[in-house]
Amino acid sequence: MNKVHWNTVRMDGRLPDSLLQELIDHSYELVLKSLPKKVQAEIRRQ
Repeated sequence: MNKVHWNTVRMDGRLPDSLLQELIDHSYELVLKSLPKKVQAEIRRQ
């Protein structure tokens, strides 16, 4: 895996939960979009 785009987030209470959730959602969407359409559809059905 290409670690160029990786970020480190410290779970020390400084980031609001809403920002942390936004970062997780964004990462999830980026990975999902990189998958074949058929796999995307299977994941979205779950």
